[in-house]
Amino acid sequence: MTADSFLLNDESVARLRAVLKLPDEEWRPSLNSLIGSAPDPTVLQAMRCFLETRLPHAGNAHAARMRDMIGVLSGELTQLSSSEPVLQDLVTRIAGVQREIDQLSATLRSAKDTLAAMLGVNTKRTVGSFRVSIGQPQASVRVVDKDRVPDAFRSLQVDKRLVLRHFRSTGEVPAGVEVGQTRPIVVVKAPALG
Repeated sequence: MTADSFLLNDESVARLRAVLKLPDEEWRPSLNSLIGSAPDPTVLQAMRCFLETRLPHAGNAHAARMRDMIGVLSGELTQLSSSEPVLQDLVTRIAGVQREIDQLSATLRSAKDTLAAMLGVNTKRTVGSFRVSIGQPQASVRVVDKDRVPDAFRSLQVDKRLVLRHFRSTGEVPAGVEVGQTRPIVVVKAPALG
C-alpha cells in the first residue's frame, strides 16, 4: 500500500470497493457521490493511488472498471488543479504539516540527545519494555565552500566519503569543508506485539 493510500479510512476503502462491484450504469453516479460536492485533492489522490496499486492484480472485469475510475479521479484532480482556493488550501495544509514535522523532529532530536547524555554512549539497555542502544557519534562532513575543496575530493560533486576517509587517516581537514560529529546514534525498539 502506498503512503497516499493510508489517507483513506476504512469506510472510504469499503465504499470504493463497493463501486467496483456495481453494474455499469450505477458506478459513475456512486463514484461521483463518493467524491462529493467539495472534493479534497488529497483524498482523490489517495483513491487514485489505491486503485493504481491494485490494478496489476485485478481480474479483467475489475481492471477495466478500475481504469475508468482512475480516469474519472484524474479528471477531477486536473479540474481542481486550476482552482486557486483548492490549491491555496492544499499549500496551507502542506506548510502546516511541514511545521509539525519540523517541531516533532526537533523534539525527537532533543529527547534522543537527553537519553544519550543520561545513559552514555556505547550503551545497550532495557528500559521498561523497550530495548535502547546508544552508539558512538560519527564524524560528519559539511561542505561550507565547494569552490575551495581540493580536486582530490571531487568528482562531479564533493565526495564526502573520501573526505572522511582522508580525515580519519590523516587528521587533516581539507579546505572548504568542516568535519564535525553527528549526534549519538540512539535506537529505541518497542517490544514485540503479540
